[in-house]
Amino acid sequence: MSKLVLDRYASAKHDLDSFDGLYREHALSKLTNPIRVMDYLKEYAKDNGIKVSDILKDLGYDGVHDGIEWVAFDPTQVKSATGNIGTFDGSNQKFNFSENSEVKSYERKESAIQANRHIVANMESVCDLTGNEFSRNGEPIIDRVDAFFAKHGNSVYNEELGDIDMVHSSIHDDLSHGKGHDKITAFAAIPDVLQHGRVVEYSNNWKDRGYDAALVAAPITIGGEPYFAGCRVMRKVNDNSQRYYIHEVIFYGEKEPSETFTTRFSANGGATRASDSSSIKIVLSEIAKIKRDAESSQFNLYERQT
Repeated sequence: MSKLVLDRYASAKHDLDSFDGLYREHALSKLTNPIRVMDYLKEYAKDNGIKVSDILKDLGYDGVHDGIEWVAFDPTQVKSATGNIGTFDGSNQKFNFSENSEVKSYERKESAIQANRHIVANMESVCDLTGNEFSRNGEPIIDRVDAFFAKHGNSVYNEELGDIDMVHSSIHDDLSHGKGHDKITAFAAIPDVLQHGRVVEYSNNWKDRGYDAALVAAPITIGGEPYFAGCRVMRKVNDNSQRYYIHEVIFYGEKEPSETFTTRFSANGGATRASDSSSIKIVLSEIAKIKRDAESSQFNLYERQT
């Protein structure tokens, strides 16, 4: 294996036979050292503009042990030990796939939508993020989020809607609608928002596209600061399928933190740039207003009592 790695990948930027072959001998010794092998693979992957997993897959590996657990390169290689009927489908990215996957029917009622908005406005945070979950490291963000969703089985269950898929096409669609810092960070909150959030908007035959669309929202924190997050879900109930399509976040607090990206939207202000996702931000802003009004009423009541 070591010789194959050198011949295929190290030769891109290194003369393996220089210094009378000492470089090749040195590199081979490092590639057989379990402590240093990943360092060299990362170097060769960078030299060739690829990922370490690409090299390992080329060598015939379909996963790697990261020191704690086995990580598959492709979710289609994995099947859950529970929650399935024993059927393996190599084209299905959900490792907990079951023929009993459920997409619940949903009857839109304005009273229920409004009630859910008040519930979300007063919920505790469903996910607390540091703000560094997807800091830049040279790896494409779409690949990093893909791996993150794979660890969650590419699916979560929402009590109102049923099983919601989180797949590669979702990430692609989402990123096409903006890449602000807070939005990138909030990718790490999507599983919790979809699972614990409430439906705060619902449209039948959304934009005449032949499918329904639900907006699931919940409060989160980023770096200790309060936010509201919303995930649009595309639903094809007749096909028993639905996936998240796009997410957005708005800041909720007394101060607006400094932000260098252009997709920021504050609950105390407005959209800094019109976008296809602005409708999500508008709904989240309305939920933020419910929370502000409730807090204001409580403050006024306290003042009268004192």
